[in-house]
Amino acid sequence: MSGVPDSRAAARRRILAAALSEFGSHGYRGARIEAIARRARVPRGLIAYYFGTKEGLFQTLARERADAIERTQHRVRSGPDDPFAWTLSLFALGNATSDWVHLLIWEGLDWEPPNKMAGDTAALLLESDRRAFWQSRIAAVRHDQAQRRLPGHLDPQQLTFFLYVLGLFPYLLPQIAYLITGRWPSDEKFQADFEQFVRVFAARLSRAADGR
Repeated sequence: MSGVPDSRAAARRRILAAALSEFGSHGYRGARIEAIARRARVPRGLIAYYFGTKEGLFQTLARERADAIERTQHRVRSGPDDPFAWTLSLFALGNATSDWVHLLIWEGLDWEPPNKMAGDTAALLLESDRRAFWQSRIAAVRHDQAQRRLPGHLDPQQLTFFLYVLGLFPYLLPQIAYLITGRWPSDEKFQADFEQFVRVFAARLSRAADGR
């Protein structure tokens, strides 16, 4: 009901925010449902009721992250065919992106590629869903290359990776951003300068793709 201080929607939002913070602080493997419940100030059973398992929490967070990026793209897009809107939306999400960066660092530290020669079938969490997402991003890059918005001679997989890392990197090493620019990624001046740099860089790439 509207106006109820501790509504179901508010409790659900607190759980998701607490889960993202917990995952960012301890990684998926190290995160504990009890700690998420304490952060969210809810009974543990409520987490199970809404999300089932820790994997269910992660899946919901990933889906909401994708939705947030999609919404933010509309705000940062310079035009209907802006190939860098996705990159800038990653950066524009600020603290949420920072938590995701920490989560992904933990995942990278914990994970080892499966040894197929030894019959190892270890997989990343929600690997098939995540791989499908990245295939869609590669397809979008290929489309931009075909439309000469991005250079066609660049490998689309490597270019997809570059566009992703470009949006995340200030949050990956904020101390290096500070040492180089004298400002933190959360600083409004840094954010304005970063967006301007990406815009100029995008324009150069677009001209190169168009043969100008």
